[in-house]
Amino acid sequence: MNKTRLRTDFILLMGMLSAFICNLFSGPWHPIHTPESYMWIGVILFWLYSLRKEIADEKAKQLLYAVGWLLVMLFVLRIIKYDNTFSRPEMGRLLWYAYYIPICVIPLLSFILCMRLKRHEGKRKREIRFLSAICVCLVLLMLTNDIHGGSIRVYYIDGVEHSDAGIIYCLVLIWSFGMMLFSFMIMMTECRLMQARMHWWIPAAVCVFGMGLLAVYYANGGSSPKVFGINLYKFQEIILILYLGFWESCILIGLVPTVSMLRERNWIGEGIHSVISGQVDRIRNVSGFLWEKNEKDFCEGLLDMATLGVYIKRRANLELISDEQVKLSTKELSLAIRESMEYYSMKGMSVCLEETVKL
Repeated sequence: MNKTRLRTDFILLMGMLSAFICNLFSGPWHPIHTPESYMWIGVILFWLYSLRKEIADEKAKQLLYAVGWLLVMLFVLRIIKYDNTFSRPEMGRLLWYAYYIPICVIPLLSFILCMRLKRHEGKRKREIRFLSAICVCLVLLMLTNDIHGGSIRVYYIDGVEHSDAGIIYCLVLIWSFGMMLFSFMIMMTECRLMQARMHWWIPAAVCVFGMGLLAVYYANGGSSPKVFGINLYKFQEIILILYLGFWESCILIGLVPTVSMLRERNWIGEGIHSVISGQVDRIRNVSGFLWEKNEKDFCEGLLDMATLGVYIKRRANLELISDEQVKLSTKELSLAIRESMEYYSMKGMSVCLEETVKL
C-alpha cells in the first residue's frame, strides 16, 4: 500500500464529508442553488493537484487529468443549468444533454487507462477504436435528443418541465457503469502485484458503495432519499464517488505506479543487493573458473552456483514480502529453507527440517 498517499486520502474524505454536510444544511434561502457543488469541484481540483508530482507514468497522469476535468465539467454544467434562468428552454435542455458527455467519455478513458497500465494499449487498438465509436454515437444521440426523442422525452404539465427516460438513456447508464466494472475486473484479474491483490477489497468497496447509492437513487424514482425535504445526494456525486474513488483507491494499493513507490522499490532493491552481494560475488567467481575445471569439479561448481542462486532468490522474496506485510508467515520461511536443503542434499549433505504445528 502506498502509505504516503494516506494523508491525501484523508483530506479527500474530509472534503467529501464537508460537501455532504453543506448539502444537508443548504436550503432555498441560500443565494446559490447548489453550494455543495462548488465544494465538490474543490475536492476534484485538490485531487488533480495531488497527482501533479505523484504519478510516475506521464500518459497515465494525462488520462487521470482528463477524468478529473470531465468530472469538473459535470458539476459546472449542473451549476449553470440550475443557477440560471434561460429565456429559451432549448438552451436549458442542451445543457442538460451536454451533462451526459462526461458520463459517456469518462468510462472510455478509464478503460484506456487500464490498457495503459496493463501494457495492452498497443495490442488492443482495434477494441479501443470500436469503443470510442460507441462513445461518440452515444454522445451524439444524447445531444440530438430534441430531434428524435429517444434519449429523454421532455414534456410540460401546467408549465412545469417533466421527463421520462428512453432506451438511449438506459444504454448510456449501462455503458457508464458497465465499463467501470469491466475496468475494475481487468485491473484485478491481471494484477501480478501481491501487495495490490491483498488490498483488492478497497476499490471493490468503493464500487459496491457507489453502486448501492445508484440502486437507491433509481429505486426512489430517479432521486435520492430526502431528509427534511433535502436530497441526501445527487446523480453527479455518485459518478464522482465511483470514478474518483475507484482511481484513487487504485493509486493507494499500488495498481497505478507512483514516484514514491518507485523510490521505495529502488531502496528495497539496494537493501537486498547489499545483503546478498557476498553470494553474488561467489557465483561470479565460480562461473569465472568453471570451464577450466575437470568434470567432477565442473559438476561441483554448478551445484555451488545453484545452491547460492536459490538462497539469493528466496532471501530476496522474503525481504519483499516482509516489507509488504507486518506479520510474515512461518510457512514462507519453511519453504525457503526446504528448497535450499534440496540442493544441500545434492551435494551429499544430510539435512532435515522438522515443522511443528501449535494447536
